[in-house]
Amino acid sequence: MIVDFHNHVGIRVGKQQTGEDLVKAMDRAGVDKAVIFPFVENPDNDYIAQTVKKFPERMIGFACINPWLPGALDELQRSVKQLGLKGLKLHPLLHGYAIDNHELVDAVFETCEKLNIPIIAHGAESLFTMPHAFEEMARTFPGVRLIMAHAGFMYSSDQAIRAAKRNKNLYLDMTAATAWDVTHAVEEVEPTRVLMGSDTPFMYHEVEMKKVEMAISDPKVRKMVMGENALRLLDML
Repeated sequence: MIVDFHNHVGIRVGKQQTGEDLVKAMDRAGVDKAVIFPFVENPDNDYIAQTVKKFPERMIGFACINPWLPGALDELQRSVKQLGLKGLKLHPLLHGYAIDNHELVDAVFETCEKLNIPIIAHGAESLFTMPHAFEEMARTFPGVRLIMAHAGFMYSSDQAIRAAKRNKNLYLDMTAATAWDVTHAVEEVEPTRVLMGSDTPFMYHEVEMKKVEMAISDPKVRKMVMGENALRLLDML
């Protein structure tokens, strides 16, 4: 079972991807399931739920909220309880806050902990999403499964791996990371907390799959990273 943990579905200026588009790309690459969330510039959680309903065997839907907006927590609750979405996507960089801004973000983490859903947040190198900030939130909320998307790409990858090694609830999504980073992550962090993603439609499933294949020589560990870990994280295994 191959699971791609990082895909955008919807419309934004200059880029779009429908569920049908994604399924075609998945079929071409041999991907069985995809975690999907909205383009964060224009979050449409209803569209994600509709896409999952069209392709229930292929899609796993995550909501997206902007914590600055009034009603964000209500939208999160609605997305999980009424729409049936399975996790939350945050993008601190594009929405303008630090992931460890406790005054703003703690309520989001508290809500996710009560709902028992994971959080995936943009974790490529920026002042708002440095690995130490993820570590702060992982330590503050040990009951929340927190996924660092891009695993500190690119100059903070070592810091990301060290942070994940120290915190059992912190996972690494290796989307766009180098093959060496993937090798290093499975060696230093528990292999069960390393995930594969492609960030479609910005990148390709095939490239990320090939990267993992080349980076991990052990077929058992490769199978974990390419799908089993995602299913286990989502309580689907």
